[in-house]
Amino acid sequence: MTNSEIKDFAVNILGCGCEESVFSRIDITDNYEITDDITIRKRILIGERLLIYIAEAEKLRVGDLPRIVSHGLEERDSKGYNRLRVVAVSETPHSIKEKLEEEFMRIPAIDEKAHIHILSNKDVPA
Repeated sequence: MTNSEIKDFAVNILGCGCEESVFSRIDITDNYEITDDITIRKRILIGERLLIYIAEAEKLRVGDLPRIVSHGLEERDSKGYNRLRVVAVSETPHSIKEKLEEEFMRIPAIDEKAHIHILSNKDVPA
């Protein structure tokens, strides 16, 4: 995943309105461990402002999404980042979209700076 692919993904797929200078620093962690029993595909931090967690939807168990989101919110807030985007990728995103969006909205700590995106694998750079 190159910096230009990440920028394209953040701007054109996730709708990030970040200024150009934000993309000068991008940190990527593959197989990011949320807890001892939850590992997500990627953690991307763009310009110390936008935190993105990418998880495989098919690997999410009941209760994993709230734990992932809570971890992301805690990291976002403790480090002073601006936004959290949680991305669930699937071969069939339409079949899980409503369920995951409802589960996300039930998380008590959700605010206007946290978003979920349910996307096809083809829309997310490898």
